[in-house]
Amino acid sequence: MRLKIIIKEKFQAQFEERCADIVHNADGIGWGFYDELNELYHKYFPEDT
Repeated sequence: MRLKIIIKEKFQAQFEERCADIVHNADGIGWGFYDELNELYHKYFPEDT
């Protein structure tokens, strides 16, 4: 999973915008896909960083 590499190598700052775009673009797909991505995004990219 690429998210694990981003976190392990501390690349959050470089990938935060791209990950946010992915989450935003997943909205409306269904089957809980957006919800899971959104949860992961907020777990690994908290707003107070």
